[in-house]
Amino acid sequence: MTHVVARAFRTGVLLALALGWSGGPAIAQSPPLRIGVLNDQSGMYADLSGPGSVVAATMAVEDAGGAVLGRKIEVLTGDHQNKADVGAGIASHWYDAQGVSAIVDVPVSSVALAVQDIARTRHKIVLFSGPGTSDLTGKACSPTGFAWTFDTIALANGTGSRSSKRAGTRGSSSRPTTRSAPRPSTMLAMSFVPMAGGWSALSALP
Repeated sequence: MTHVVARAFRTGVLLALALGWSGGPAIAQSPPLRIGVLNDQSGMYADLSGPGSVVAATMAVEDAGGAVLGRKIEVLTGDHQNKADVGAGIASHWYDAQGVSAIVDVPVSSVALAVQDIARTRHKIVLFSGPGTSDLTGKACSPTGFAWTFDTIALANGTGSRSSKRAGTRGSSSRPTTRSAPRPSTMLAMSFVPMAGGWSALSALP
């Protein structure tokens, strides 16, 4: 996941410069280009992104020589604690008070949707490399929001269709990961199965 974050980070730097570029000889006196890595630093998703994403972002800065077009690049780190309100608060503070040009990573779909809304209203960039909800590029899409990796539709289509094709009309099943009601991604996966000419009972996707 770290290499994905690094690529997203580099893209965020370029987008931030493109949207905020004003040109002119005063570029040497310009403030730093600040990019915020917002994720779970201490909870259940910390191993998925967490400190590793910050390391990836720092490596990307080093690869760029620490500056771009005369502006020093700074990396900020925020722990959204897997809470939408905490993530939205950090994003608002970064954009409004700390001059952050782009936010990257943002695992956990509920947090990502909240941050997407904050970024949209402020015309700021956010690049997602952690959340899976397809709403980020669907009903909640934003002209300044970019989903960098997977989403639930892609996972459900790929997993459901492939599982059904391998099993044929005999069907297949995998042990559920939860005793609770099926997640939306599970139902999505099962909806793709008839298209592949079979049936499959899939465990809940993340």
